[in-house]
Parts: sequence; C-alpha cells; structure tokens
Amino acid sequence: MRSFVRLLPSRGDYRRLAVWIFCIAWLIGNIALIIGLNGAGGEVPAICGFVIACAAWWLGYRLGGMKGRIGATVGLLAIGIWTLNLLGALTFAFRHYVADFFFWASAIALLALIFSITFSETRHREGEP
Repeated sequence: MRSFVRLLPSRGDYRRLAVWIFCIAWLIGNIALIIGLNGAGGEVPAICGFVIACAAWWLGYRLGGMKGRIGATVGLLAIGIWTLNLLGALTFAFRHYVADFFFWASAIALLALIFSITFSETRHREGEP
C-alpha cells in the first residue's frame, strides 16, 4: 500500500504535474493540428486528438497550473500556438479551410476551452463555488 501512495502526487506537487500536463497537451494538440490541417491521417482521429489535448489542458489548469509562473507560461503558450496555427491556416488558405470540417471543429473546441477558462476565472473571483 505504501508504494501505491508514493505514485500519487501530493498537493504540493500539483503545480509541477500541471506543467507536465500542459506540455503533453501542447504536444498532442500540435500533432493533431498538423495531421488535421494537412489532411494526412483523416479528420476524425485528428479532431479526437485535439479535443483530448484541450481536455488535458483543462485538467492541468484545474490542478493549479496557472498559479505558477512556469505553468502559466507553458499553458498560455500552448493556447497561443494553437490559435496562431488555426488563424494562419485560415489566412493563407482561406478558400480551402473555410469549408474544412476539421478546422471548424478544432476552432470550436479551442473557443470552448477559452470560454471555460474565462467563465471559471470570473466565477472564482466573485467567490462562487
């Protein structure tokens, strides 16, 4: 039983764990965007991968990743790079991506993540549970 307890992180390790989760989410999200925007491996697996990356990012955020300077940097950098990838694709190949299902599905997932962060912060600041 003692060895199992050592595998679980303590409350003080949540920030470091959140940074690693942000890095993993960043990696999964970038791979999904590369595959989905290039049309190399199919849209559905790439959409699922990007949604998993957004969910992992949210988990890192909830673990307290934005409370530390490194976690906030890595977390916001991941969202910024994902946003720039989508905006760059739309800017440079507008006619192709305006009708692309992967583009709109990943944009909706990213916007849902950003809105959930925004509403979570406002609710937290107002003192609601």
